[in-house]
Amino acid sequence: METDRHPSDGDDQHGYSYGGDPLEAADGADPSTGAHPDTDPRGATAPRAVLRPIPEGFPTPPPRPARPNRRPAPPPEQPAPSGRPRGLLLAGISLAAVLLLILVVGGGVLAVRSFSPADPAPSAAGEPGSPSTAEQSGPGSTEVGEVALTEVSTEVGVRSVGGSSSWEDPEGEFVIVTFEVENPSSSTLRIGDNVSLETADGTYPVDREATLEHTAGSTAFGVIPPAGSQTFHAVFDVPIGAEPTGLHVDLADIDESGTLPLGG
Repeated sequence: METDRHPSDGDDQHGYSYGGDPLEAADGADPSTGAHPDTDPRGATAPRAVLRPIPEGFPTPPPRPARPNRRPAPPPEQPAPSGRPRGLLLAGISLAAVLLLILVVGGGVLAVRSFSPADPAPSAAGEPGSPSTAEQSGPGSTEVGEVALTEVSTEVGVRSVGGSSSWEDPEGEFVIVTFEVENPSSSTLRIGDNVSLETADGTYPVDREATLEHTAGSTAFGVIPPAGSQTFHAVFDVPIGAEPTGLHVDLADIDESGTLPLGG
């Protein structure tokens, strides 16, 4: 029986040889690895770059900037302020301006009123010729013979006289003189058309119709018995602005006449 033979058993029939001597390293190869530096990629090195000179006439490249040529990042957007505080500020300014205007106008009105003369109180409706529409002055006094005349009041600038149903209007303005007559004599005295008003511009007769229409506690026309006294009024129509100076009385019953000074 044949025994199988292995080539490693020294059979040189086919020329196989696994000699025990190691292969000699190639020229220039690494003895430990057997790698050649020019052919083995593990030991190869990359060639270095070679700077070539710049050809004549070629533009010189610009210098490299010190910092990167980048646009700076935009700043972060701030949140828009709320419009409410601004609105409150504007409202406060407007209110202050309005208050200041009110104070200025009110102060001006008070100043004008303080420097303007006081106006007379208006007369009541339906009562023309009210004493409130006239300036009053008095009293003056005098004696005509034995008769004593005393001014009670003098009203100037009266626009009308009479009651609510009828009244008299002047061509200029009315002057109303109220006076008292004391008669200590033994004669009866008459008071009526025998009185006249003296002014700085002239003398004016009594207005009979206006005197009768004037409503007052005094008497328009009448008589005074001996040792008696009576209060009368007389109305005169004079130009506007006439200044009364006296009341002239002609007492024909005692053959005396005289002037009662007005306005004291």
